[in-house]
Formats: sequence, structure tokens, C-alpha cells
Amino acid sequence: MTQPLRVFMSASMTQPVSGISILGMVFTLLISIGLPIALMVIARKKMKSDRLPVLIGAGTFVFFALILEKMVFNSIVVAVVGAEKLTSNIWIYAIFGGLEAAVFEELGRFVSMKLLMKKSLNKQNAFMFGVGHGGIEAVIVVGFSMISNIIVSIMINSGTYDATLSLLDPMTRATTLQQVSVLWLSEPWIFFIGGVERIAAIAFHISASYLVYRSVKDRKPLLLCAAIALHFLLDAGTVVINRLTGIVLTECFIWALSVAFAIVVFRAYKNETASSAE
Repeated sequence: MTQPLRVFMSASMTQPVSGISILGMVFTLLISIGLPIALMVIARKKMKSDRLPVLIGAGTFVFFALILEKMVFNSIVVAVVGAEKLTSNIWIYAIFGGLEAAVFEELGRFVSMKLLMKKSLNKQNAFMFGVGHGGIEAVIVVGFSMISNIIVSIMINSGTYDATLSLLDPMTRATTLQQVSVLWLSEPWIFFIGGVERIAAIAFHISASYLVYRSVKDRKPLLLCAAIALHFLLDAGTVVINRLTGIVLTECFIWALSVAFAIVVFRAYKNETASSAE
């Protein structure tokens, strides 16, 4: 072993993670898991909705977004076209990614509601479907990563993570260290962003679920097309704005679109005649 490597091994390989950063991780974790649960409980009490649509919504996201879209379709496209061609151009990446997500997720809602909710399809259960769909996305995409970040941060601050790193071979150690360094290098407010974004994202999923529900109920395919278009706008716009301007304006865009969508849907929801299934 060379002298420089001995110095690297003897010194601390990590830096402390600030308490505010950890607080941000906890906040985002609580939003990702707690908000869907709270919405489900409130909806059950106030709207007399069923529990099953939550599971159908969650299952729809897992099957259509994670399995069919990511594992099957995306893998085939990457194998044929190549990952570099899809990601090197921001506009191609935004259009492909946005259209892919929009089509699979919104068609997934449509198919699930039409086939699995024939006897229970009303506005209350459409709300619960959206809670399940947006909730499981929040847990899988954000919640699990926050749990990992919190555990690693605690290990770093307690001094036990360096011992774990020392057991790895130099190449793996360097890669791992680079990955976890974002925990102490990032500004603390960054870790709050995930939770803030999830609030808007869940609102969007509930709104989209209502729109697709009306498409099924009223037999209006244009409403399904509108849901696909709005989903595409959200995802593609997020990619482009984030690449060109950064995270702050990206979050402003996500919130602006989600809130505007939610306001329109809320008014339609309130004006809809009470379902006979209530």
C-alpha cells in the first residue's frame, strides 16, 4: 500500500451531515408516507369511499409504470435505440420520457377503472384511486430513498460508516463515497424539496384520476386525451425546465400546473351530481 492511500485510509472519509439536512429527509419521508395515509383516512370518513380503489390505484402504478413502462417498454427502446441517443438531446429525452410516462400511466388508469371498478366507479372512489396511485409512487420513488439517506446519515454522524467503507475495495469505496457525498455537500433545503414536490404530485395524480374517471363514466375519450396531454406537459416540462434553469423554477412549474389542474377538477367534482353509489 502506498503512503497516500494509507493517509486516505487513516483519515475520516466522510463529513458530518447537518441536522437540518436530516430534518429535511424526515420531513420528506413523512410527507411521502403520511400524506397518502391521511388522505385515505379522511376520505373514508368524510366521503364514505371504499378502500379497494386505493389498492387498485397503487397496483395500477406498479404494473403499468414500473413493470410495463420501465422494465419492459423502456428496456426494449434503450436496447434498440441506445441510451445515449435518448439522453444526449434534452428535447428528445423530454418528449420521449414525458410521452412514455403519460401514455402508460393514464391508459393504466383507464383500463383499471373500466375493468376493475365497474360496480364501484364514482367520484369518491376516483379520488381514492388517485391517492393510491400517487401514494405508492411517493413511497417507492421518494420514501424508500429517504429511509436509506437517513440511515446512512446517522451512520456517518456516529462514525460507523467509515468503518463500513474501509471494508470495500478501493474502486467500490470511491464510487460509494461519491454517491453518499451528496448528503453533506448538498444545501440542507434541497432535502425538503422532495416532500414539497410530493404534495403537488399527489394532487396531480388525484386530479388525473378524476379526469380519467369522467372519461370512463361519460364515455368521452377526449378527457382521457386531456389527461395524457397534461401528464406529458408536466413530465416533459419538468425535464426541460430543470435542465435549463434549475430546481427552484422546476418546482414552481410543478406546483403551478398541479394547483391549476386541481382547482379545475375540484370545481368539477363539487358540481357533479352525487353518485348513486354513495
